[in-house]
Amino acid sequence: KEGKFFDVDPKRWRFNSALIYACGNGLEIMTQIFPSFFLVVATVANAMKQISMLTASATRNTMYKSFGGRRDNIGNITAKGEAQIVVADLIGMFCGIQLSKVLAGNRKHLIMAYAILSLVDIVAIYQELRQVVFRSLNPERATLVIHDFIENGKVPTPQEITRREGILLPPRFLRRDTFSTPRRVLLTPEELEHSLRIFKHEKYLIGCPSRSRRCNIVVREGARSVDVLQSLLTLGYLHVKGDALEDRSSPETALENAKRNWKPFMESLHLNGWNVDNLVFHAVQRRASW
Repeated sequence: KEGKFFDVDPKRWRFNSALIYACGNGLEIMTQIFPSFFLVVATVANAMKQISMLTASATRNTMYKSFGGRRDNIGNITAKGEAQIVVADLIGMFCGIQLSKVLAGNRKHLIMAYAILSLVDIVAIYQELRQVVFRSLNPERATLVIHDFIENGKVPTPQEITRREGILLPPRFLRRDTFSTPRRVLLTPEELEHSLRIFKHEKYLIGCPSRSRRCNIVVREGARSVDVLQSLLTLGYLHVKGDALEDRSSPETALENAKRNWKPFMESLHLNGWNVDNLVFHAVQRRASW
């Protein structure tokens, strides 16, 4: 069920897999402290490590694809990446055996070594993910780009967005419920009719309940990734003055601004190295028809 999100947000999934793997290793160490619960603890630890490895492998090809760019040499990159993983595993196994001899079963030293090495591993993976540059737009990267375009009139490069997109923390300008359904937007019949009239010819509508400071996007059946991107641009113009009810632009004005600046926005994306032919929005599954 969660597999469709691996391509959309691979960095967060990869980092979360590292945290799960570290927890699994910690539980394995706990089997020595609580031997009477060995079977239960070992089973949970092994399950966590298997989940972590599956998640990491599922996101790996997306990382490799970002290295290849337009050269389409994924096979060559994958071969080199997998070879490096094997070499690193062998070196780690050798160092672990030597370290276990030094610790000689001392539980206190074993826990300290685990804590230090796990921290080093997590920090290294975090820094590693910081170097991966994606040129495709997912919902989070799109909102960061749109925010800068509306505020400064410029589209940031993929390298600039890489330094700002989250790995551990949730997206800054994108709520989890940004994309919703008419029922969950909580519009009154009058507000729904008004929104449908404004966005009659669009592949989306934006609902702004009068009793709420939040606006949500409802994607229409048949909408493409480009339509989803335009809905995010419209939502950005809707909140250009702020999130407060009295500061919000009207949906009509927001749609007008989005349509007027759509062509310059897309041209700026091309010029700054974004791949607008590969928009990663397939995690947006909720659709409506009108």
